[in-house]
Amino acid sequence: MSEDSNINYPAAASNAEEQDVFTDADLAMLKARLQADPTAARAFALVQKQGFETLRRLAQETMARLAAMEPSPKAVDAGTDWRRFSGLARDRETAARERRLLAQDLVIGALVNVDNPAWDPFNPSTSKHSSDSTLLALLNPALVTPQSNGPR
Repeated sequence: MSEDSNINYPAAASNAEEQDVFTDADLAMLKARLQADPTAARAFALVQKQGFETLRRLAQETMARLAAMEPSPKAVDAGTDWRRFSGLARDRETAARERRLLAQDLVIGALVNVDNPAWDPFNPSTSKHSSDSTLLALLNPALVTPQSNGPR
């Protein structure tokens, strides 16, 4: 019998209500195996890095689409004083920060709810909890971070 038989892989969902998620025990076992096998841990860390890069790219694409939907900034007269320019710059920075947060929320929400046809991004009560997402659980950096044995 292989070591893989010790992990309870999620069963196929029999209906849309069931969730295919690793339990905390499954994730703890995976973490222990990765910590015991440095080669597997490096390979898994690479997969995680690729996953994070994909999330980053999706968030950037979403931010660009959100920015494209906003009206263009109004032209400012050459005679406008520096305080007005400073205020406009702050407003643009605030809008960019809000776009980034919204894009991240949309991307993560879409991934968490990929199998949730009832999800409405404008209605938080329709979302699954992020802890119910196997994908997010597998992207958790703690899976490949060695356990601390106390201060060195």
